[in-house]
Amino acid sequence: NGAVSGRYYYLKDHLGSIRMTVDVNGNVVGYDDYYPYGMQMTGRSYTSSADQRYKFVSNERDASTGYDHLGDRNYDSWLGRLLSVDPFADKYPFLSPYSYAAGNPLNFIDVNGDSVRASQEAQSDIINGLPKEERKFVQFDKNGVLNTELLEKHASDDPNVQALTVVGKSEKWIDVSESTIIQYKDEKGETHTIDMGTGITGFTTAPDNSKFSSIFRNDLDIRVNSRLSSEGRIKSLAHELYGHAQFYIEGKDWIHHYSISGGGEDQNGPLVRAIIRYQNQALLNYGRK
Repeated sequence: NGAVSGRYYYLKDHLGSIRMTVDVNGNVVGYDDYYPYGMQMTGRSYTSSADQRYKFVSNERDASTGYDHLGDRNYDSWLGRLLSVDPFADKYPFLSPYSYAAGNPLNFIDVNGDSVRASQEAQSDIINGLPKEERKFVQFDKNGVLNTELLEKHASDDPNVQALTVVGKSEKWIDVSESTIIQYKDEKGETHTIDMGTGITGFTTAPDNSKFSSIFRNDLDIRVNSRLSSEGRIKSLAHELYGHAQFYIEGKDWIHHYSISGGGEDQNGPLVRAIIRYQNQALLNYGRK
């Protein structure tokens, strides 16, 4: 029937735009160069018979209209504008409600407003740390974006489900992934990469943390050590996502404060107690699977 079969691999740039598609043998079957707002450059794009619907920042491009599907909103890369009003436009009166990436598409992306975005591995560990009977209310789309509307319709007594609902409603993106490295920018804007080894279980960076700032966009970046066991990853996710990220979103002190005079004890009691609670609940939920 003319359908394309086989496995293909997408090579992406720092924004997540698909720049090249290769087959299992490494043969190039498609490539694209883009103008800053996502329009394909004339003479610098090629598409074979392989399925290459996903283009600028990995969003699906409609073949009939040329619009990109950014969650619930459509985007016109030729105009560099979204085609419907930003639901959070009242929070940014200095920006057009149709603007894309706050007018800075080389550094930022604009996906669907507020939510959690998780890698495939992180999605599984997030779900496994929740009560079995409530996991059906936690769903991610093809881009790994959490369905916050479905989650908000569900009333839960589980503290981790409640915490996930809070972070899902944040006005900032929260990227969750499992990795072996940490990347951050320091006070001078210089990027650093650290191997987590076996001693660091996870790490959270935020855009306004001067010492450990997010490297790519104006969002929170959570890395969980992929070398950990299943229980270890679930425990680390609870620590970073429900502890640090939730405290950050709620405007609380979200950073550990270790005192040398106090024997190295963490002085941020509220954060420590919350993390312990979320971790214990996540392990309890996981044990019930």
